[in-house]
Parts: sequence; structure tokens; C-alpha cells
Amino acid sequence: MNAIARKFRIIGTTDLVTTCDCCGKADLKQTVELFDITGDDEVGPLYFGTTCAARAAAMQVRDMRRDVAAADRAREAAALAERAAAQEREMARWTAWLTEQTGGRYGDNVLAMTRALGGLAAAHAAYSAAR
Repeated sequence: MNAIARKFRIIGTTDLVTTCDCCGKADLKQTVELFDITGDDEVGPLYFGTTCAARAAAMQVRDMRRDVAAADRAREAAALAERAAAQEREMARWTAWLTEQTGGRYGDNVLAMTRALGGLAAAHAAYSAAR
């Protein structure tokens, strides 16, 4: 690293890479995934141990750990939101398919529509086959 102040975008931790790109220490439990955003282009991802990440960013180790924990929480919240959105999309497809199969006679009553198609197992098997 050179003498200019470096800036990093912290992604979070990962256990997929266990060697520090800064010092080369291997067999770490996890590394901090980050991007160097000092210049015009982002460089990364880089994988540093917590101490090397803190040194590179000119931070205290405790502050790096705090920021990494916040990044991990944000990444988990984003993943949870995406899973919820995917479930909502799938439920909308399922309901639309049920409505189409039953001719809309049951409004949006999913239970009544599945019963009309022979129960949940039969309806789901037909839905899966139609996809």
C-alpha cells in the first residue's frame, strides 16, 4: 500500500476465501471482503484479515469489526428481502395459475381453488407439470 489515504467499500465477511491478500496469512476462519475505491475505478474484491483491513483503511480494529458487522447485517437483510420478494412473486404466479384453472369462480380464495383441483398435492403437481 502506498502513502495516500485509501478508501474501501466493505462488503462483509466470507469464509470462502481464507487467505489474506495483504499479508498472505492462510487458514483464517474468515476474511473481510472489500473493494478499494481510492482511484477512479474500484479494485477488488480484496480479501483481508480483520487486522490488515483495519490497517489498510487506517482504522482501529474494533471500528473495522463494527463496520464489517454492519455490512454483514445489511447484506443479510438484503438477501432476506430478496427471498421474500421471490416468495411473493411465486405466490402471485401460483394464485394466477389457480384462478386460471378454476375459471375464477373462487375469487382469490386459494384454499377453495386447491380443493376444487383435488387438494393441495394434486394442484401443486399439476402446477409443477405446467411450469
